[in-house]
Amino acid sequence: MQSLGQGHCLRGMVCDGQTGVGLDNVYVLITGWETGVLTDSAGYFELCGLQYGDIIEFSHLAYHNRSLIFSIELPDDLVVRLLPSSMTVEEVVITGNAGQSKSVMPGKITIDADDVVRLPSFMGESDVVRSLQVQAGVQSTGEGISDVFVRGGAPGQNMIVLDGMELMNPLHMMGLYSVFNPNTLAGVDLYKGHTPITYSERLSSLILVSSADPLRSHAGTNLSLGTLSSGLGHISRTEDGKLGITLGVRRSFVELYRGLSKLIIPDEDNYFGSTFSTFYDLNGLLVYSPIENARLSAGWFLSGDHFAIDEDNKDTDMGSDFGNRAALLAWEHKPMLWLDYKLGLSYTGSYSEFDGYFGEGYINLRNHFDRYSAFAEMEIKGQISSLMLGLRHSEYQTLPQDMDLLVSGERASFYHTYNSRQTDYYLEGGISIRPRLDLSGGVRLHNYNTLGWSDSFNDEGPFDINTWKKNRRRLLLSVSAALRWKTGINSHFKAAFSRQAQTIHLASIASLPLPNDIWLMSSPFLKPQIGHQVSGAYFAKRGAYELSIEVFARDMENQVLYTMGDIEDDREIFEERFIVGRGRVAGAEFMARKTIGRFTWDLAYTLLRSERQYDEINNGHWFSDKFDRRHNLALVGEYKINDRWSTSASFIYATGNCLNLPAGRMWVMGTIMNDYDGYNSFRMPPYHRLDISATYRLQTKVFKASELDFSVINVYDRANPYFLFYKVTQGSDAYDVKISAQQVSLFPLLPSIGWRVKF
Repeated sequence: MQSLGQGHCLRGMVCDGQTGVGLDNVYVLITGWETGVLTDSAGYFELCGLQYGDIIEFSHLAYHNRSLIFSIELPDDLVVRLLPSSMTVEEVVITGNAGQSKSVMPGKITIDADDVVRLPSFMGESDVVRSLQVQAGVQSTGEGISDVFVRGGAPGQNMIVLDGMELMNPLHMMGLYSVFNPNTLAGVDLYKGHTPITYSERLSSLILVSSADPLRSHAGTNLSLGTLSSGLGHISRTEDGKLGITLGVRRSFVELYRGLSKLIIPDEDNYFGSTFSTFYDLNGLLVYSPIENARLSAGWFLSGDHFAIDEDNKDTDMGSDFGNRAALLAWEHKPMLWLDYKLGLSYTGSYSEFDGYFGEGYINLRNHFDRYSAFAEMEIKGQISSLMLGLRHSEYQTLPQDMDLLVSGERASFYHTYNSRQTDYYLEGGISIRPRLDLSGGVRLHNYNTLGWSDSFNDEGPFDINTWKKNRRRLLLSVSAALRWKTGINSHFKAAFSRQAQTIHLASIASLPLPNDIWLMSSPFLKPQIGHQVSGAYFAKRGAYELSIEVFARDMENQVLYTMGDIEDDREIFEERFIVGRGRVAGAEFMARKTIGRFTWDLAYTLLRSERQYDEINNGHWFSDKFDRRHNLALVGEYKINDRWSTSASFIYATGNCLNLPAGRMWVMGTIMNDYDGYNSFRMPPYHRLDISATYRLQTKVFKASELDFSVINVYDRANPYFLFYKVTQGSDAYDVKISAQQVSLFPLLPSIGWRVKF
C-alpha cells in the first residue's frame, strides 16, 4: 500500500484460485464508485483513492465475485484468488477479449489467443495477422498477402514487436502465413496511429505480440498439425516457480507434396514438381526471478524461408531466401511499490536474397538489415499519476542493395551500404483527474547520425558534398497527447494528437508482395518520414454489446518510391533512385460486438481515403494510393452448439486495389504506345470471401485437450484478383494485334483439416 495525501493506492494480483494463473480483465471497483480498473494480461492491478474501510469488489463473469475491506493490515503484495463460477453452458459462454482497452490513447485493440484460434483457419493453421485484418482500420490487400495496412499506411510504417524484439519481415511463404507461432501466443496489442512514446518509431501502427509468460501461464505442450505446416509450443518451470521457459517451433512440409505429385500428376501440369517452398521459425522466452518483484528474461527468434521455381521448358530458374533474426536480454525490477526500472540489450536483423536465370539473363539481389540496441527505462507511479523516463541507443548496419545483373551479354553491379547511429530520449506521463478525466502525453527526442563517408557526390544539386555535410546529423521530435472523458462506467470519449518521426524507409521493388523489399535508413540525401495524426473516438458497452466509432486524419512527409532503372543507368548515388513525396489519409471506423452468449459476433467497417503526391508523377497532382481501399468490411461470428461442437465464419469485403493501367493505345512508327489517363485511376474488382469452420473437441484421457478443426476457405469459390496484366497476341499482319486483360487468382475453394492437442 502507498499513501499519497488524497488517499491510498492498492496494488496486487488476481489469479485463478485453482491454478494460480493470473487473470486478465478482472474488474476491481470500490463500492459506490462509478469507475474502477481492469487487471492487465498478467493479473496485476493498481487502484488509487482508497480510504480505510472502503469495500473493494473483484468481479469476472467466469468467476465468483469477491470483496474485501481495505485496511492497513493488507499486505503490500496482495494476491486475490477467485474461484471458477458454477455457470453452465446454457447460462453464458465467455469468449475472447478482443476489443477496446483501458488505454487513454484511442485506436488500441487487444486480441488474445482464443480470438486468433476462433477464426476459420487457413490450411489448418491459425494466424495472428489474419486476426488483425478483420479489425476496424486494418486492411488486407488481397490473396496471399499477410502484410498489415493500418489506416492507409504502408507495411514499412508498422513496428512489429515480439516479446520486446522487433521483427522486420512478418511473412512466410510469400505472404501466405505470418511468422507468429499460435501455440505460444498469449495476446496481441494493436495501436493504430497513436503509440506509446516508448515505441514511437513508426508512423502507422505498433503491433505488440506477447508469448505466454512461463512463470504465470499454464505449463504444458501445445501441438498443431495443419495441411501445409505443423507447430509446437511448450511451457515449463521449476517447482519453486523461479525459472521458466516458453519454446515454440514451426515447420512447413510442402516439399512432401513435391515427391507425391510426381507419382500422380503429369509433368506438364505439375506445379509442385517445378516449385519448392519451405519455412521454419523458432521462438523462445526464458525467465528467471531470483528475488521478489524482479526478473531476468532472455528472448530469441529465428526464421527462414526458401522458395524456388525451376521450369526447364521455359528456361527459367529462380529462387529466394529470406528470414529474421532477433534476440533480447532484459532485467526488470520493482524495488519499491512506486518504482519500476528496466535495463536491456536487443538485436534485430533481416536478410533476403533473390537469384534468377531468365534465358541468357541473370539477376542476383541481396540485402540485409541489422540493429543493435541498449535501453534503460524507469517508471514512477503515484496515486493518480505516473511518469516514465527512457533512453535507447541503436547502431544500424544496412545493406539495401547488392545486385549483379546480366542482360543481353552486358554485366552491371551495384553495391551500397550504410552505417548510422541513433540515440532517443523519451518521457511519458499520465494523470487521472477524478472522477471522469484522464490525460496522457509524451515527448521523444531522436538524435540521428549517419556514419562513415561517401566517395560519390554530384558536383552540384541536391546530391553534392555540402548537402551531405549539412544533413549528416538530424534532431527530430515525436510528441503525443491524449485524453479520455468517462461518460459512465462503460462508456467514454477519447481524443488524441501525435507527431511521429521515422528514420527508416521500406522501398518496394515489385508490385507483388515479395520479401525482397529494401530496408534503408535515412541519410543526408534521404530525409526521415514525418507524420501528424489527429483522432477522436467514442466507446460504449451495454450488457453483452459493445460499440465504438473513431474518426482520424493523418498527413505524411517524405514518402518514397523506388525506381530500379536499367543496366545503363548512370545514377551513381543510391538515393537518386528514390522519388520523394507526400501522403494524406482520412477515414472513419465503426465496430460493433456481441461478447456474451452462445452466439457472439464482431462487425468492423472502415471508410478510408489514402492519397499520395509526387512532383514527378501525375503532373504533381494528388492520386489514390495503390492500397487505397475506400470500403473495408469484416464480419466474424461464432456459435457454440454444445460442449464439443462450435462453429465460426468470417466474411470480408473490400474495394479493389488501385492500378496504373493504360486508358488507350495507339500505333506510333510501328510500335504500340500506351496512353494513360491519370495515375492509379483503375481499380481491381472488389475483393470478397466467405470462410467457415467447425471445431470438434475430442473426448480423451491421453491429452489435456484435443480438437479437430474443419475449415473451408472461399466457400463460394470467388476468383479474387491477385494481379492483372495485359496479354498481347500478334495476328496475321503487323497491325493485327489483339490485347486482352488477364487476371491471376490464387485461392479457389480450399477445404482443410487441422488437429490441435494439449498435453
